Amino acid sequence: MSTIPEVAEYISVTRVVQITRICQLAPYVVMFYDHVLTFDQEVEHIWKSSRSLNTAVFVILRYSGSAVALLSVFAFLAQAHASNDLCRVFLLLQGWPICFITWLVQLILQMRLYVLYNNSKKILYLTGGAYIAEIVAMSTIVVIANVSTDAVNEPAPGLFICTNLNTPKIFYSFWLAPLVFELILCLLAIRIGIQRSKDHLGPALISGTRLVNVIVMGNVMYFVGVLLSCIVGAAMLKNLSSQWLEVPGGFALAVEVIAGCRLILHIRGAACEGLYNTTITSTRVGVQLQHSLPKSDLDEA
Repeated sequence: MSTIPEVAEYISVTRVVQITRICQLAPYVVMFYDHVLTFDQEVEHIWKSSRSLNTAVFVILRYSGSAVALLSVFAFLAQAHASNDLCRVFLLLQGWPICFITWLVQLILQMRLYVLYNNSKKILYLTGGAYIAEIVAMSTIVVIANVSTDAVNEPAPGLFICTNLNTPKIFYSFWLAPLVFELILCLLAIRIGIQRSKDHLGPALISGTRLVNVIVMGNVMYFVGVLLSCIVGAAMLKNLSSQWLEVPGGFALAVEVIAGCRLILHIRGAACEGLYNTTITSTRVGVQLQHSLPKSDLDEA
């Protein structure tokens, strides 16, 4: 006969399992919904545009990120016949796609900042050095967690879900490394935005000004999303048991994929709009000049 503490523990584990499954399914639904909302922009600015590095990055983010999220959903919802060894393999590999997608989006942000700072070598060395340090820190923490992994497929009788029973205490710092690096990128974006806002730009640079504003705001808004996901992830892993390990991961992946894709779409949309507005403005100026200039004797004849 089960005692009251055992029943309470079983109920607690059941609640964590249900929350984990919901938190793996919800981010994928959000990613799919965002894909539907932005699919017209994707067709216009990605598939109908010339192929470039941004095109390849967008495809990797959108479709590889969605595939990873969908695989996680199936893995956490259908595990009744998975062995402990299979769960261990899944948990060992699960963290790396999130890392790679995070690093890919951050590479985009660094390229944008590098252009905003007029190809400054100082900015390149600063962000590049911090980027490498972040990769080393995140990789080290993931490897430490993988070495100590104690995976089970049945944390409680009748409850089937891959669970790591031995998450290292320092694993919460996994979320601190990208948070620090994103803070550096955000401060650099705000700094260049303030500098550009003080410049007195003529009418011919209006489209360029809008392009700069889109880049700066994109970096700042992306940082806000990453900030929230990193704080929640670090706080949960710091204060809760290892059973909650898989809860914040899906949302972090969704933030990276959605924000990264929207960064590319916004910059391409702003560039196309700026080109269109510049053409219209030039045409109107030409017409106005044509009407305002005096007619020559040859024209009158």
